[in-house]
Amino acid sequence: KVTYNSHIKRVLKGKLNLAIADGSVSVDGREIYTAEGLRVGVFTSTENF
Repeated sequence: KVTYNSHIKRVLKGKLNLAIADGSVSVDGREIYTAEGLRVGVFTSTENF
C-alpha cells in the first residue's frame, strides 16, 4: 500500500489556491521519501478539468 502525506504549513489564496507543505511517501507503513517546501495546488472542485 502506497500512502502520500502532506503537512500543510501555509495556504496562499488567489486565482489558484496554493499550499506550501512538507510531504512524505510511505510503502507498507515504511517511509521511503520525504520532501520539504512543496507547492501543492488546492482545488475545491474538479468540474472544469
